[in-house]
Amino acid sequence: DGLAELTVEVDLSNGWPLPWRDFYLGDDVAVALTCPRFPEAVDANGMTGPGYTRNVRCVGWEVDFDANRLKPRLMEV
Repeated sequence: DGLAELTVEVDLSNGWPLPWRDFYLGDDVAVALTCPRFPEAVDANGMTGPGYTRNVRCVGWEVDFDANRLKPRLMEV
């Protein structure tokens, strides 16, 4: 039905995740996000959880070491 590409920004100041240590290009990564675009989800039992949960594939990244930022490019599998 098309391609969904996700770009997130990760703070690297805590030392993880690093793309060459914790995951590589082509790896599938489990993602759970809650943010304005994906508000918290509520199931039929009233339990809350992340607004977006998917297994996605890492297809690239940008790293800014001066700013301690990682921007992985992720595609839904």
